[in-house]
Amino acid sequence: MIAVGTIWTLTILLLWRGTETIEKGVRVFVPLMWLFMIALIVRGLTLPGGVDGVLYLFTPNMDGIADVRIWQGAFAQMFFSLSLGLGTMTAYASYLPKTADNVNNSLLVSFLNCGFEYIAGVAIFAMLFVYALNPAGSTLSLSFFVIPQGIASFPIWVKGFGVFFFFLLVIAGLTSAVSLVEGMASALIDKLGISRTRALAFVLVPGIAGSLMFALPTVIDPNLSGNGVLGLTLLDLVDNWAFRYSLLTVGLLECLLIGWVLGADKLRYAVNQHTKFKLPAFFDWMIKVIIPVILSAVLFGTLWQDLTREGGIYGSTYDMPGYGWLPAFIPAAWLVFTLVLAAVLASRPTVESAPHTPVAE
Repeated sequence: MIAVGTIWTLTILLLWRGTETIEKGVRVFVPLMWLFMIALIVRGLTLPGGVDGVLYLFTPNMDGIADVRIWQGAFAQMFFSLSLGLGTMTAYASYLPKTADNVNNSLLVSFLNCGFEYIAGVAIFAMLFVYALNPAGSTLSLSFFVIPQGIASFPIWVKGFGVFFFFLLVIAGLTSAVSLVEGMASALIDKLGISRTRALAFVLVPGIAGSLMFALPTVIDPNLSGNGVLGLTLLDLVDNWAFRYSLLTVGLLECLLIGWVLGADKLRYAVNQHTKFKLPAFFDWMIKVIIPVILSAVLFGTLWQDLTREGGIYGSTYDMPGYGWLPAFIPAAWLVFTLVLAAVLASRPTVESAPHTPVAE
């Protein structure tokens, strides 16, 4: 809990002055993450079994590709890593000048993000095969078991690399936390016309409370059929509903509203006024039909699997004496909270406020 509180304190400090402090931090630490992962790839490929891990990563498995859960997981990961459906991109874009080349910006963000994930995948799978570990591990196990073993194999400065990696991991988490809070705070500032301090308080108070709950160490499942402690169980259940469904649902609704209500052609026209790479007319059909159909298929396929799975709702098979109500309570509370908050904000009149101060691209 002390660690969680420390991270939130650093997040507040980064957010207090707005985009200026965020930009300075990202300029330094993001390139360092690239350099570190490249070093990890070089080390992994020079160890016995490293090349086999990379070949395994890029060998298609048709059974896996046919599983809707694989597609759902891939979409949820891409939505989260690209900050889609979270309001983050909208908030950050509001600080750009109106003449910004948004097509070029979008291409750069997408290719750089996906490029880093390919690099990280190569580094991780090389290390998995070097140490004969199960490639079905979670993000936590990969970060805290696989990569440290790779670092331990470095010929020099092992402890230094270890400290450096986890420092960068914390910084990566901080930049994500900053973007999430900024997206919500910026929307509240624009909607309600309140000060930045008040908007941050509205977001930070429930955010900190929720994060501290995820750190609760109370043992509720001594048999480890689930996550063992109350905090990780809450995190697991909230993550399942917030990221397996929320992001894709918001993305689907955004496409439908932009494509059929606002008009995808109007958006394309506005964007093409200040870009070198013009969006083709096919963009309209991507927004109006193709992407909604794909997201709908993934969402309903995932929901059908969840409803027909053996054991019932997600998490209900966990052995949690006294806490068996959590798997049903979490999705119900999540849905009610989302709808009530949306209704309250939608019912409030938008207050005219000064536009955001543009920053350099």
